[in-house]
Amino acid sequence: MFPHQFYLVLHLFGMAMIIYALGYALAGAHFGIPKEQLKKKALVKIYMFGLLVLFVAGFGLIAKLSLPFPWPVWVWLKFCVWLFFGLVLTLVLKNPKQATLWAVISAVLFLFVAYLGVYKP
Repeated sequence: MFPHQFYLVLHLFGMAMIIYALGYALAGAHFGIPKEQLKKKALVKIYMFGLLVLFVAGFGLIAKLSLPFPWPVWVWLKFCVWLFFGLVLTLVLKNPKQATLWAVISAVLFLFVAYLGVYKP
């Protein structure tokens, strides 16, 4: 199969796609770009493809780390946070007035999952 580094780079690529799409939506909400000009379909496709890549690579990393089931708590926490990120784009697009709140929450959660991924407490 593929080496550990392949899954790690793929995982980071999926994360970058999510951050790109979420940042675009947050900037659109902040600057008041009309929904007609936001190109939501392309934005959602990029976001969902990023989530798919992230999940596939994440499960590849779990397999490469030979983590037995039931997985450690840090894996479950990362899984729950990424499920939240599956919802946050919809929250930003449906209610752009709360975009700043979702931006702050997203930034904190990105730091949290990065901590979990690096230190594996």
